[in-house]
Amino acid sequence: MNNGFEIVRDIERFYSLERDWEGLLFSSNQKNLGCFNSWVWATSWWKVFAKKNDKLFIICQWEKGKLVGLAPFYIKSKSFGLLKTLLFIGTGEPEDIEVATEYLDLLVSKESDNTFVNKVVAEVVEITALANIEFSNLLDDSLCLTALVSKLNNKFILRERLCGYRYVADLKKGGEVSSLPKSQIKKYNVSNRRFIRNGDANCFRISKEEDLVYGMAALSKLHKLRWESKGKTGVFEAVEFQRFHKLFSKSLLCNDDLLMFILSLNDTPIAVYYGWKFKDTLSYYQSGIDTTTKPNMSPGLLMHVEAMQWGKTQGLAHYDFMKGGNTSYKSNYAQKTQSMYHVRLYKKSIRSHFFNISTYLLERTRRGKQ
Repeated sequence: MNNGFEIVRDIERFYSLERDWEGLLFSSNQKNLGCFNSWVWATSWWKVFAKKNDKLFIICQWEKGKLVGLAPFYIKSKSFGLLKTLLFIGTGEPEDIEVATEYLDLLVSKESDNTFVNKVVAEVVEITALANIEFSNLLDDSLCLTALVSKLNNKFILRERLCGYRYVADLKKGGEVSSLPKSQIKKYNVSNRRFIRNGDANCFRISKEEDLVYGMAALSKLHKLRWESKGKTGVFEAVEFQRFHKLFSKSLLCNDDLLMFILSLNDTPIAVYYGWKFKDTLSYYQSGIDTTTKPNMSPGLLMHVEAMQWGKTQGLAHYDFMKGGNTSYKSNYAQKTQSMYHVRLYKKSIRSHFFNISTYLLERTRRGKQ
């Protein structure tokens, strides 16, 4: 398309947007964009988690053949299509198998902000049988929250809640053991000495596709054992979760954006790190940690220090711990925290009112059982 707006509803058209989508993502000067906003994350999620009745609703703005605005939405239908929910692609899967997509946002070139947001609002309010809109893990300065939600609030009833905090360490000013709190420095020094002295200590970074299979298996095993020790089932038990990360991690590896490494003693993994880099940021996504090692070596601490030091050698500026609660171990490392929000917008109609009440009660019941 050369000029104008386009709503992508066809799967093949969605897959064909890779070059334009990634071009806009990398050229945008919006803060806080990353791999969650990428075409690869979105298409991998769709291949694994999209249901039969889920419909693409990707709003694009083109200028002179260049993509300058993107709203990567889809519509989830319920009650035989009589009621619909609008979500970002990458969200809406069942909680027990979710990949926890964060920082989703509209993608725009600087000069297209207002025009594109107004167009998105106009298209959204015209969706037939739309009951509500749900946006998860929005950053407080995201375009979606500061511009789109505020304009939709005129047409919908807004329910907004704080859902966590983003924790970020500054690798330019830190990333060294000496930058940690004094209590953490002492803990690290003791743990590192134990790690080095107790047997054959090794740190192995995954750099080949054949090693990725081993790395994912080790990650899954350690993650599973830790959750089972708490009487819970880890997310790596889910086939869908594994399928998604098989697709996504392979793409990261091919582009040399993957950071996965294994800390092991006597060829036995005690920690597996899974994260990625995007522009000037290294993001920590998931890990598997053996907390039963004797003597205790604090493998989680060793793992994060190793990752931050690697990021610093790569010239990266930030280490993103991603979402955590109000009290989190991540605060021991981070110099910056940022609020994150969960937003629901309810359509002002009787039919939607009853649907949203039932959804709310069901969610409260589910939370009460946890």
